[in-house]
Amino acid sequence: MKVIKVTIRSWERYNPRSDRANHSWLRLQNTFFSDPEVFILEPDEQRLLILMLCEAGKKGGATFQMAVHYAAAILRISDEAVEQAVHGLEHLIDVEWDERPRKSKQSKTKPSPQPKDTKRCLEDTKRCQEDAERHQTVSLLHTTNERTDVTDERNERIAKAGVAQPKDTGDTRPPLAAAPKSPPLLTITPRSTETTKPSVEEMTATGTPVWLAYCKAYWARYGEAPVRNARQNSLCKQIVDRLGAEEAPLVAAYYLTRNDSFYVNKGHAIQYLLNDAEALRTSWKTGRTTSTIQARQQELAHHNANAIKEYIASNPAGVPEPEVVK
Repeated sequence: MKVIKVTIRSWERYNPRSDRANHSWLRLQNTFFSDPEVFILEPDEQRLLILMLCEAGKKGGATFQMAVHYAAAILRISDEAVEQAVHGLEHLIDVEWDERPRKSKQSKTKPSPQPKDTKRCLEDTKRCQEDAERHQTVSLLHTTNERTDVTDERNERIAKAGVAQPKDTGDTRPPLAAAPKSPPLLTITPRSTETTKPSVEEMTATGTPVWLAYCKAYWARYGEAPVRNARQNSLCKQIVDRLGAEEAPLVAAYYLTRNDSFYVNKGHAIQYLLNDAEALRTSWKTGRTTSTIQARQQELAHHNANAIKEYIASNPAGVPEPEVVK
């Protein structure tokens, strides 16, 4: 029997009260499943995490012990699936494995009661055995006579029909009928409980690293998880195509640190990250950001310089000197 000793990290997030030894409740926020650390888990791993939180609440602390077959019975999965799910939760919990032998249940046999009169019981037993042997002998003789009569009648019918009789082997029993053919057995292949996780290349191709970086930065800024749908997945994949698999997650996290009024008003939606992907990558790489006010100042300075150039070009004699009034 495998027993695991589990210590849940950051237990205070789920039950901040430490003045009680047994808690009947847990604090799960409505964004529990959209949390990036929980979102990337498999379904069995998410269910096992909730079961561990409940067991920790019963024990009144972050550390407790739990048998593998107990978790398998609660979650209705195999022991191997529970062990695989435990390995998938190693970034959220600390686990120590322990092998314990199963306790065999010793059957308690009651001693047979001794007969009151041993001699009388022995006589009754001997008499019953003799009656059984006598009855068996009579039945055997009766059966043999019936088989002999049947064999004689069959031989007479065969002789009248002119069919060659089989050789006498000394066996007076009638031939056995052929056993009926049994239907073929159906082979049922059990469904495999092992789940294969996607490779790093597959996750990168679907834009998963970009989404995870965007979720963490979004949570740090707004305290909520962004909405994920098919359109968001497509935008993350396009960001990877435009910036590359290495720099795309870093630029996505940098995007949430920008305080431009346009981005703030739009709630740092991911489509504007895609629209300004190259510009945001340049700002992240150089460390220089240009706000809207700075851009307007640069535009105004450029406009004034062009106006001065046009004025000088239209007055080749130069600017007339002002008259001095005496």
